[in-house]
Amino acid sequence: MKIGYARVSTLEQNLDLQLRALEKTGCKKIFREKVSGSNRERPQFQRMLDQIRVGDTIVVETRPPSALNPGPLGNDGNNSPGWWKVSVAL
Repeated sequence: MKIGYARVSTLEQNLDLQLRALEKTGCKKIFREKVSGSNRERPQFQRMLDQIRVGDTIVVETRPPSALNPGPLGNDGNNSPGWWKVSVAL
C-alpha cells in the first residue's frame, strides 16, 4: 500500500498542495502534521512508522526551498507544482 506523509512547519501554512500530490500518486492513507522542523516530536510521523508493513511504500512530497517562490522549479509547465517525490519501499 502507498502511504503518504505531509508536513508543514507552522499552523498558518496549508497542506493542500501536498495532499493533492499524495492523492495523485495513489496514496491510500495519508498522515498529516503541522509541526516545526526544529521540533523532534512528530506524533503523526511516528504513528505512520508504527503502522507500516513489509511491502508498503512511503511517499513524501516536498518542494525544494527555491520552489517556494515562483520560478522554474515552482511549475513544470503542466500546471502542476515542481515536487520532489521520495518513495521508500519496505
